[in-house]
Amino acid sequence: MLLLPIFLHNIWTIFTTLILSRHSPSPFSPLFFISHPTPSPTDDSSDPRYRKGWFDLVFLAYHIVFFSFVRQTVIYRICYPIAQYFGIRKEGKLTRFGEQGYAIAYFSFLVHGVCGSCHISRHGGTTVNTSGLVRLLSIVLASNLTHPSLDREW
Repeated sequence: MLLLPIFLHNIWTIFTTLILSRHSPSPFSPLFFISHPTPSPTDDSSDPRYRKGWFDLVFLAYHIVFFSFVRQTVIYRICYPIAQYFGIRKEGKLTRFGEQGYAIAYFSFLVHGVCGSCHISRHGGTTVNTSGLVRLLSIVLASNLTHPSLDREW
């Protein structure tokens, strides 16, 4: 459902150029792009400027909903099954595992890549215990995915 505006925006941009032979702005573009451009004082195209407007609220609302959906999907569809596979059954521990798993996914893939994982493991004030993750990664890398503890069927 959240991907429907992306689909409609692409259809609008493709078919309006074919039908009208000119580009017509998509009514869905405020959901994905910052609105209200203003001329740059330096007249440099590499220095875009924008002013505040009402479409900024539409942009923010869509992205808040979209990334909240991504977060819940990662927690409930990826982290919870992994936790249950390893025997975690209590609701509080499942929630904690899901939150830590999302934090690892967020910092590892969405924010910094490999640098995010290093940030999580080396940051002194973090509440995420990554010693088990570091140990698991070292086992996997050292054994080239042939470690006996990893021979379980997924």
